[in-house]
Formats: sequence, C-alpha cells, structure tokens
Amino acid sequence: LARVVVDLPPAAMPEPETFEDVTTELSVLIAKDDEPRPRRQTTQPPPIPRPSQAIAPVDLVGDWRLGFELGRGGMSTVYAVSHREFGKRAALKLSRESTDGPSLGAKMFLREARIVQLIDHPARPDVFATGTHEGRPYLVMERLHGETLAQLVATGLDRRRAFELLVELCDVLAVAHDAGVTHRDLKLDNVFVLDAQHATPNKLKLLDWGFAHVATEDDPFVGLVAGTLGYVAPEQLLSLPITPATDVFS
Repeated sequence: LARVVVDLPPAAMPEPETFEDVTTELSVLIAKDDEPRPRRQTTQPPPIPRPSQAIAPVDLVGDWRLGFELGRGGMSTVYAVSHREFGKRAALKLSRESTDGPSLGAKMFLREARIVQLIDHPARPDVFATGTHEGRPYLVMERLHGETLAQLVATGLDRRRAFELLVELCDVLAVAHDAGVTHRDLKLDNVFVLDAQHATPNKLKLLDWGFAHVATEDDPFVGLVAGTLGYVAPEQLLSLPITPATDVFS
C-alpha cells in the first residue's frame, strides 16, 4: 500500500496525548468490543490487478500486434508481439521518447540494432527488424524465456552455476572486444539467463547494447556517464578513454 504523508500546519496539530488519555480510550474501546455487534453486510472485494501485464494503449506497431508487457527500463518498454500476417512471435522494444525531441537516448536507440550485428556470438540478442511508431523508434528481437541475473541472484545462485554463467559472459565479451565493441553498461539486469528448455547452445543473453562504445566510430556519449552508477568503471566517471577493461571492471 502507498504511504500518504500529510503535512499539517502547527495550528492543526493535536495536543500530545498523556498515558492516562490513552488508557481511558482503550478502556472504552474494550467495553464496546464486548457489546453485541449488528450483522455486517458483505460485499464483493474489488478484483486484484495483474502486475506488469497491462495491454498497451495501441494494438499495432508496424506489422507487429502488441500483447502484454514483458518489462520496462528507463527509456523503453518491451512487449510480447506477434506478426499480424504470419504469426511469428517476438519481443518489441518501444522507446518512450520521440527521435524529434532533445533526448540523446531516443536518437541513439537504433544503434543497438546495428551494433549487435558486429558481434558474432549466440549470446548476443538477435535484432531482426526496426522502425518508428508515432515518431518513437522500436526494435523487434527474439523473445527470450527465463529471468535476469539480478532476479536469479536474489533467489539464490549456487557456486557452480555462477562460474558457468561467468565463463559464458566472458566469452561473449571477448568476442565483442575482438570486434572493437565495449558494452559499457554491464550489470546484473542486462544479463538474461535462459531457462533450461531454451538454453541451447548458450545459457544466457547479454542485452542492451545501445550504450556500447565502438572503437572505429565517434563516441556519441563523450562527456557523459553512459552506464549505471554502481557498475561504471573509474574511466567512465573521469571521461577517460573507454577500453575493454571498462567491461572487466563492471
């Protein structure tokens, strides 16, 4: 339940209660509790809302029919979708901001679709369609089944599985680094651990490459801390050159 705090003016504040006041009030309440109570009329309780499963306000984005919400971040919302003609199931990541606005995040949203193609590894997400909807960019990618590493750590992660995931994470990062790409926003929420049914041949997917640094390109985030505080390396805070060591630190 949400907590509501009301700031009363001094004149409206009640006088402090004494111990005698409290005990007297309690005695009256106890006496009333012994009296027979009238039969209460019962009413049906309101339905319990389903968390994070709301249908999006629009039904169609491009050729993709929107289903329920899969998750959301600071700049975008991810929906389960299906193609309106041949029914292919996927995930659609829709920006909350227009590319016409001042936000650099919206303008760089589609970088992810291009950057992941530079990385030849099954643990990077497969982005296979892009577009804009009412001025907001979107990506269509494979729909994943499992949970984030943050969720897995919160419920318990044994030592052996932790090492297995770490080795695979290092493997995809090594391939990215060889291609000149530094993820730059490595954190528990961006590592998606696949469930056993969908974990062949890899056990995880490294998500959210939109902030990645590409060694052969101008960096659009120069002078900005493009990452998540608590995970960023010192060079990100000091505006020093980004290298693969940035990911190693995170």
